[in-house]
Amino acid sequence: MKMIIISSQEEYDSAKSRLEEAINESGKWEYDLEKKYNEDQQMDIMSMIAYWENQLRGFGKQNDERLYESIRKEDSSGQLLEEAKKGFGYTTLCLELGSPVRKWKIANKKNRRLKCKKV
Repeated sequence: MKMIIISSQEEYDSAKSRLEEAINESGKWEYDLEKKYNEDQQMDIMSMIAYWENQLRGFGKQNDERLYESIRKEDSSGQLLEEAKKGFGYTTLCLELGSPVRKWKIANKKNRRLKCKKV
């Protein structure tokens, strides 16, 4: 996962806009997922995404890996894997952008408060 550092208002605006787009696209993707796949298939897709998220954060467990491997074996066409990759793309983008956007927003609120107190 890329480390994004926001150091200006323009970078913040751009990152916030990209984050909002990713969230909207993710919502559309989830809506389409519900129409396209049955509940078991949806759960398999979300389980694969959860496994990758855990791996990314460094706290995956053996149970997760076993479930992931069994889903991959059952998905002979690779269709569920492709959907999971698409969903994971939205997840990682939201993770990459979400934290820096929040940090910038919090830092600016603190700066505004400090400026107000000095007056």
